[in-house]
This record gives sequence, structure tokens and C-alpha cells, in this order.
Amino acid sequence: MRDIYQDVTDKIVTALGQGVAPWIKPWTSTGSSNHGPHQPFPINAITRRAYSGINLPLLWAEARLQGFTQDRWLTYNQAKKAGGHIRKGEHSTLAVLYKPMEREEQSESGQPVLDENGQPKVTHFGILRTHFLFNIEQTEGLDALNEFLIETEPSDPFQANSAAEHLLLSSGAKIVHRPADQAFTTRSEISSNCRQRRNFTTKVAITPRRYMN
Repeated sequence: MRDIYQDVTDKIVTALGQGVAPWIKPWTSTGSSNHGPHQPFPINAITRRAYSGINLPLLWAEARLQGFTQDRWLTYNQAKKAGGHIRKGEHSTLAVLYKPMEREEQSESGQPVLDENGQPKVTHFGILRTHFLFNIEQTEGLDALNEFLIETEPSDPFQANSAAEHLLLSSGAKIVHRPADQAFTTRSEISSNCRQRRNFTTKVAITPRRYMN
């Protein structure tokens, strides 16, 4: 039987192991949820309900590790029902559903157990289940939802560093520029996903940091 508590613990420990030292990022942040730029919590992209509890650090950590700029999530079936699909090669993120329950206590003979007031005693307990989510940035065919992607336009246009651009071209790697606050590599595609050039504030900043998580 799957140990949900251990799964959650492993996820958090892994995220802590990827700890990031304090530093000032040299690029402008992009994106916001469809609840507006001040929505503080991850939400479901379809129902727009905010996630809570242990799901907050789980989703925040995964967004940080994967470089997602959107705090909107949905299940595989939700994406399919909305007319889209999960992009091939994408991996899901663990989330937890806790549902409080109660039941009346019974004796060994099956009779209700009463309290001192003659009322049935009630036992409270919870059901813990896992489900798996995908970030809206991992989907395709959901244009109606993705229209909420908001990018921050820098005041000054990006100026390429010729030496850095030559290095990228000669590497032979597939370079994908996307709205994100982190750069990362995708092993399944053998590609490098970089922050968009225009989100960097200087030519010096883009060279060493575009590959950093």
C-alpha cells in the first residue's frame, strides 16, 4: 500500500535539497494567475478554487524546481475535458486530498454506543488520498485558459551577447525560450529551456545565469 505521508515527506526533502541561496535575480518576473497578479495561492485552472494545506508547499516547490510562472493547476482529465491535453513527456505533480469524515460508534453486537446524554457517540477521522496535477504550462490546446498568461515587458529591448549566442548555436542543443523565472534541461527532449531574452536586464546577467535553476 502506498505510504502517502512518506511520499509527501520525500517531495519536501527533495525540494529542500535544491535550496537556493539568497540572491537578486537579474531578470523580470512574468505571469500571474487568472485571479489577478495578487492571487497568493495556487489555484485549480478549471474551478479556480485555491489549493490549501500541504498542497501549498508541494505545488510551490514543484513550480520553483520546474520554472513554472503560473500558479494554475489541473488534472489530466480536466485538461482533456476542456479540449486540450498534457504535452508529451511532461510529468505530474503530487497533491493530497484530505476529507474529514465521521461515523457513529457501535458495540460488538452492532448496537449504537451512547454517551452520558443518551446520544450516539461519533468518531471523527479523515481520509487521505493522492491525486496528480499538471501546471497549465504543461498543457496544449487550452488557448482559452492560456490567454491569461501575462508577461512583463521590460523598458529596454534585449541586446544579445554575440559570444554567448555563438556558444549556444555551436552546442547543437535544442534551445527553447519560454516565460519562466528559471532555466532547466528536459532529458526526455534533450533540450534546454531558458528564460526569455527580454526578461534579462543586462547582457552580462544572461550569460552565466540562463542555465541556473
